[in-house]
Amino acid sequence: MAAGLKASGLLLLCVFALVACDDGSVSDQQDEGVAQPAVVDQPGKQIYQKWCISCHLNGVSSAPRLARPEDWTERLQRGRSGLIQSTIQGLGAMPPRGLCRSCSDEELAQAVDYMLGTLPEKPPG
Repeated sequence: MAAGLKASGLLLLCVFALVACDDGSVSDQQDEGVAQPAVVDQPGKQIYQKWCISCHLNGVSSAPRLARPEDWTERLQRGRSGLIQSTIQGLGAMPPRGLCRSCSDEELAQAVDYMLGTLPEKPPG
């Protein structure tokens, strides 16, 4: 039993290490079968592509995926400001500030706005 827990902890540590070492090169990946959002030149896009995409592209640890309203249904109940607070403070598997310790609150808000901009319905402020 203890060996299983130790192995699980090591696996989790390796996953976080790989995600933290992401250089943003996955930003060119396309999720097959999913229409890509038509958001152009939004300030948060670069933050998303560098720091957020490693989890939010494929829903790692239940991270809500870009342009997938079904992933955001419960989260949208918190509204934009609640989502920004969750991003800054961390929530569930997402560490505080996502993976971007150098991002300002404003930059994190822009990344949240970029992700929300890919959804058909926008949350209340």
